Amino acid sequence: MNRQHGQGGFTLIELMIVVAIIGFLAAIAYPSYNAYVTKSMRSVGQSILTQVASRQEQFFLDNKTYADNLTLLGYAANPMTVSSDGQPNGGGQVVYQVVIDESTTANTFLLRAVPQGTHATRDTDCATLSLNHRGQKAATGTAPAKCW
Repeated sequence: MNRQHGQGGFTLIELMIVVAIIGFLAAIAYPSYNAYVTKSMRSVGQSILTQVASRQEQFFLDNKTYADNLTLLGYAANPMTVSSDGQPNGGGQVVYQVVIDESTTANTFLLRAVPQGTHATRDTDCATLSLNHRGQKAATGTAPAKCW
């Protein structure tokens, strides 16, 4: 196709090539982005569990027993939700619900972070994260070894 001097623009073939390149890059980038978001939300769960465990240990030092309710540890609710910014009962998208497991006794505790919302369907590798009084970390998903 001859282009006359002074006329700008793109041919249909050039536009199709650009669209194909953008589609190829998006096909590579989107799964990587999803994996990054999933890992960052998982770190929110890990972080809140370690914070609650720390409060449990302080509570044990003060009271010679572990708390069976998050409100005893200074949190506003039991169970408590955690938003994507890592704040308990925050205003962002809820990604975890943290509970003290009913198996908790005066000398033992088990904390669980149960995924919520879209994070629950996205993080099948780890699913529910848990941490106990011995510092043992676990997960219920399909690949628990890579969760902590």
